[in-house]
Amino acid sequence: MSDVTAAVPAKGTTGPIGFTATSPAIRRRLDIQGLRAVCMLQVLFYHAWTIGSPIGVDSFIMISAFLMTSSFVRRSERGTMPNFLERWAHTFKRLLPPLTLIVLTTLGAVFFLFPATRWKEMVTQAFASQTYWENWRLVEVAADYYAADHSLQSPFQHLWSMSMQGQMFLAWPVIMTLCVLLAKAVKIPIRATVATAFGLVTVMSLAWLLLLAPSDGSIYFDTRARIWEFAFGSMIAALAPYIRLPRGVAQFLAWAGFAVLIAFCLIPIGTYPGPMAFFPMGAVSLILLFSSEEDKRGTGRTLAWKPLVWLGNISYAVYLVHWPLFIFYLTFMGYDRLSVKSGLSLIALSLGIGYLVTRFLDDPLRSWKWANRAMRNKWTVVVLSLIVGLLPIGAAHIILEKQANDFADSVSSVDHPGAAAIGSVQLNRYEQTPIPGPLSLGEEWLSYPDGCNPLYQQVFPEPAKGQSCTKYGQGSEKHVLIVGDSHAEQNLLPVFSEMADTDDELSAEAILTGGCSTTMPRGDENWCDKRNRGIIDYIEAASPDYVALVATRVSADSPEEELLPGIEDLIQHLTDRGITVLAFRDNLRSEENLYECSAERPADQLMGGCLLDQNQYLAATNPALELEGPNVHVFDATDLLCIEGTCPTIMGNVHIYLDDNHLTKAYSQTMAPIMAQRVREALGN
Repeated sequence: MSDVTAAVPAKGTTGPIGFTATSPAIRRRLDIQGLRAVCMLQVLFYHAWTIGSPIGVDSFIMISAFLMTSSFVRRSERGTMPNFLERWAHTFKRLLPPLTLIVLTTLGAVFFLFPATRWKEMVTQAFASQTYWENWRLVEVAADYYAADHSLQSPFQHLWSMSMQGQMFLAWPVIMTLCVLLAKAVKIPIRATVATAFGLVTVMSLAWLLLLAPSDGSIYFDTRARIWEFAFGSMIAALAPYIRLPRGVAQFLAWAGFAVLIAFCLIPIGTYPGPMAFFPMGAVSLILLFSSEEDKRGTGRTLAWKPLVWLGNISYAVYLVHWPLFIFYLTFMGYDRLSVKSGLSLIALSLGIGYLVTRFLDDPLRSWKWANRAMRNKWTVVVLSLIVGLLPIGAAHIILEKQANDFADSVSSVDHPGAAAIGSVQLNRYEQTPIPGPLSLGEEWLSYPDGCNPLYQQVFPEPAKGQSCTKYGQGSEKHVLIVGDSHAEQNLLPVFSEMADTDDELSAEAILTGGCSTTMPRGDENWCDKRNRGIIDYIEAASPDYVALVATRVSADSPEEELLPGIEDLIQHLTDRGITVLAFRDNLRSEENLYECSAERPADQLMGGCLLDQNQYLAATNPALELEGPNVHVFDATDLLCIEGTCPTIMGNVHIYLDDNHLTKAYSQTMAPIMAQRVREALGN
């Protein structure tokens, strides 16, 4: 958090309320602390009950950029040569100690409250949070900020914004230093140089957001989507002294900005990040520029109200602690959302803990004379904070890796036959722990070396987020193309990998994208529809002999099962071009994590874990059967997932599911030889 000091106009001036170009007086702006309090309340209410638009964090971003740039430019104009190393030390001396405390306590609570299946990922996210790249980790794991069930979200997820700000706090002082050096070299005003530079950054960032940004959920955590907010805050900070308006006009604009901000805090308007964010950011800029505590009719008096200033003073600590408290409560109680009563109680607890963290850690560090005496002392605090945070996180990582490796070393395929055990009366009892272990679930996604023919790069010069291309097998007589989403990845790749390993004439490649089933494009402009148009273009250019895909979709905890929308048109399109289609039935889906369900039940029999009624999770008849024809072969692995109407979550001492709907790699690979033989027989091989 930047220090809340800014130039304010000398009494009686008619310049911008908050800045004057002639005789600025420097003091702490309490109205900005009040503005932070309003933004903090918006964050608390949105995270608790999804009230309003998620613009509180964006406002924090802009306020931080405004204050940092104001301080930097002001010092440069006084003749102080900027030193970005000193600015880094000053900033992270304040930010890191409270962050370290919350990251470590959150990680400790994870080990008590979360199932072991989530420990390794939480350790990774703790490391990412401590080192300011948590937002990119959330992109990597496809986190959903708008998920309906908060209990499944990471207790570190809110630190995406601190990571984003940390990245900007590293880059911004360097950019501003270059601006000052350029201004001195060509003898132009420093403020003009800074305003021009960040104006250009604002325009370029907005252009990227509007024209080039990915359209999937990853955009929420993408730093590039909010660079313009930092840049806009910096630009108005540099321009502030030149914006001179009559006091009445300035008062009106400040109140207009306040009204717009409150409206966005209370009403869901638009999607974020996106162009709609320009309105609340514009509102914040009006308050920053034209608010004054000295004006009895202005917003400054309202925002400088003592309770708001108090909350603004502790807002950093409150932000750090509130989200883990929400998540841990939901996890412990088994709820997916907070009630009004529980939400208010947790908000009050967040305020109390936030006050204690500020009173006994943040404030003492800010006023610690030794730490502020020299830059090396500030860096000492920064380095010690990193060491204190990273050592326990690193130790936890090493311990969990060792436990996972020890378990893997103890595993024997004889004791874990998976689908191969079906029908074998000799293998109906198991005394060893089922595989995969809870600490190895992150390795249960199918992965193969990247590499497709050059045509892939021509058709997909910029693949969708999460899209992969894999090729295996060297045969040239038969070419199989596997397309689809993560179910095609988990269910089909092992089958055709098995076939490629045993058939020298066959080669296979897969183009897969998580969250995007392959069907006939429906004319939408969403990212998945665009990706499917690319798939069809690729198929027409590559002319594979076979296309393998998942043709059905099952509803969670329901026997409602249907053909994928548009799949019949796609299959007709392919068969008209002489391509044989291999259509596979989907597996069941649940709203419950089936691996965690399994972990709570014995697995010493052939079928173990949670025993699900097949009639409650799958249709009585495979819907894909109606697709069958001369060039369409339908395959159903349900008999390897369910036996006599019962669908276990453990079969042959192997966990079938790694979450609520995806097969584990371990189980899928035990199914592969059986399914591969069925495909060979259908194709007459």
